[in-house]
Amino acid sequence: MIRRFPLTLKSITLTSVISIVVLLAVACQPTQVTVAPLTPSPITTPAAVTTPVTGVTPVTGMTPAAGTPTTAVTVRTGPALFTANGTGRSYSVVDPSTDKVVDTTDVGFDVRDIAITPDGRFAWMVNGASGANRVFVFDLSSKSRVADVQVGSDPWAIALTRDGKTALVTNRGDNSVSVIDTGGRSVTTSIPVGMKPQGLVIVGAGAAAPGVTTATPAAAATPRAAGTPTPAAAMTPTVAGTVTPGAATTPAAAGATPRPSAGGPFAYVADSGSDDVSVIDLSTTKVMTKVPVGTMPVAVTVDPSGSRLFAANQGSSDISVVDAAANQETGKIKLDGKPSAVAVTPDGKFVYVSLLAPANSVQVLDPTTTNTIGKIAVGANPDAVTFNDGGTFAYVANMDDGTVSVINTSGRSVADTLKVGGAPVALTFAKSATFATGAAMTPTVVTTPGAVTTPSGTVTPGAMMTPSGTRTPGAVMTPLATRTPAPGAAMTPTAMGTATVPTGGLTPTAVGTPMATATP
Repeated sequence: MIRRFPLTLKSITLTSVISIVVLLAVACQPTQVTVAPLTPSPITTPAAVTTPVTGVTPVTGMTPAAGTPTTAVTVRTGPALFTANGTGRSYSVVDPSTDKVVDTTDVGFDVRDIAITPDGRFAWMVNGASGANRVFVFDLSSKSRVADVQVGSDPWAIALTRDGKTALVTNRGDNSVSVIDTGGRSVTTSIPVGMKPQGLVIVGAGAAAPGVTTATPAAAATPRAAGTPTPAAAMTPTVAGTVTPGAATTPAAAGATPRPSAGGPFAYVADSGSDDVSVIDLSTTKVMTKVPVGTMPVAVTVDPSGSRLFAANQGSSDISVVDAAANQETGKIKLDGKPSAVAVTPDGKFVYVSLLAPANSVQVLDPTTTNTIGKIAVGANPDAVTFNDGGTFAYVANMDDGTVSVINTSGRSVADTLKVGGAPVALTFAKSATFATGAAMTPTVVTTPGAVTTPSGTVTPGAMMTPSGTRTPGAVMTPLATRTPAPGAAMTPTAMGTATVPTGGLTPTAVGTPMATATP
């Protein structure tokens, strides 16, 4: 017995030791721990904040949106042609000294009409989106939207007085004209007019001349070499226009209200649905009278003296000539197509009328003899026409092919054709404007922490942008200092580490190492 016990003990001990060793080996095997890297929350780097460019006057409280291109913004001052693009959600800027499109800016909506303030710093744009019923104000030097004004239903056209203190907007949907105080950027009153008002023009004291910034001929524009006219663009002589006597070929008709010799300014509105022109005395904001014209007047303008009014009647394909002092139609000039716009040269010697397809041309009239001087072939469906400050060139917006025809008025031929953004439906020429070219600085304004409210009202959660002050047009944007993330916002682990037991050998694996900490 004594000799067998040590053998048994020895046997038990060897078996136990082997088992214990195996268990210990398994138990002591290092555990592979998978730790997700620490991912910092998005932090806008200083590069995302544009450094103010010399000459740029952005709006306080407006900072570039995340992802804004860092392309340099160039600010220019000088004559410029602006196009309102009915598609493409944009406006384009043309340098008239080179006939080059120098910028096209996405504004977020299709622009139906555009007017430039007398100081050349702001553009007032009619939002062409269905149901928008708003006019927006853009700072041209910072490419930022600084205000929006609620107007009437289906706004169509806009005009500014020469002093820039008042803007008028025609509203086709509710047969009215909104009167806007541009300083307060709010509607002060709404004036009932005829049915479906479209084009308008302001004349008299403080008025803005049609198509140019002054009602009297100015110095010639910056000289430039005229392009070579294309054969199709040459003027085609036509038979003299037919003149139909109007109401004012006889003594003033009953009910006519002559315009006072003093006072004003006055606004003339083409009422396309009621076949008349509403005459508004802006000193009283009342309609003085309505002048019957042709069928469906869509546009109206005056000569530089303010004595004659020309209404483009799309339904009857003619031009009504109106004595502005007597508020009476004196005759009609027959056209070779359906007119879309009408403009008078700054010297008052000629009237240019754009004709829709299939005419696709500009008909040139002599307002004194009422003869047609000729026609100039342009692009598809021309929808607007205006002149540079000296009247040496005319510009025609061709809606269907997205171009602007540049007409040399001395030779009455197309000197150049420019491709712009979208379908241009309106034009305005500024003899001096301050505007930016290059990357747009899209404004966003923070209303609550963690939410960015865009000018359109859309709230995008998550962005952390700090406003630098109150939205005041013209104030200099304060550069943001180094961004400090809100407590708890930066570098939040995306998941807890999960321990797993490997099925392979006993070689321990390296523990996951967090990513390097990002420094704002």
